[in-house]
Amino acid sequence: MLIDNDSIELFSYTEIGEFSHAKYKIPDCIEKQDQSLCGILQKVIKKMRSIEKENKDKYKQNKLRDYFPVDPQYCIGKIFEAINLIDFQGQGEIPPQRIGREGRIRLASSMANTLIKSIIRFDGEITKRGLRDDYVVFVRLEIEHSKYPLEKLKEYFGTGSKSFINSQDACAYADSAREHILDLIKHAENLDDEYMSTN
Repeated sequence: MLIDNDSIELFSYTEIGEFSHAKYKIPDCIEKQDQSLCGILQKVIKKMRSIEKENKDKYKQNKLRDYFPVDPQYCIGKIFEAINLIDFQGQGEIPPQRIGREGRIRLASSMANTLIKSIIRFDGEITKRGLRDDYVVFVRLEIEHSKYPLEKLKEYFGTGSKSFINSQDACAYADSAREHILDLIKHAENLDDEYMSTN
C-alpha cells in the first residue's frame, strides 16, 4: 500500500499468485462515503417522520387538556375558600353554619382529590405516548410539584384546626398547586397542538 497526498495505491496478490493494482483518489472516496451516508440518513429521517406521524395519528383525538377540569381556577378557588373557613371558624356557630362550613371543606377536599386524579391520568397518558426522555423528566417534575401540595391540602382538610399545617402553609400549598397545575395545562395544550399538526 502506498499513500500519497490525495490518493492511495493498493497492490495485492491472491492465494494463487495473481497480482492486482488499484489507485483510489481520497477526495473521490470521501465524496462516495458522504453520498452513501446522506442516503442512509435520509432513510432514517424518513422512517422517524413516519413513526412520528403514526404516533400523532394514534393520539391526536385524545386531548391531554381534557384530563384536567374545564375550570381549574374554580377548584383552586374552592380550596382557598375552605382554608379561610378553617382559619376563621367561630366558636359560637349555630348548627346550620357548622354544617355549611363542613360541606364546603368536604367540597374543597374533593376538589383537591379531583385535581390529583387529573394529574395522575395525565401522567399515565404521557407515559403511553413515548415522548422524549428529557421532556418527560421535566413534565414529571411539574407533576410532582403539583401533586405534593394537593396531598398536603387533603391532609389539612381532613384534620382541620388539629393539623400541623397552619392556614398560611395551606395558602402557600394552594398557590403552589395552582401555579404548577396551570403550567401542566399549558404543556397539555401545547402537546395537543403539536399532535394536531400535520408536519
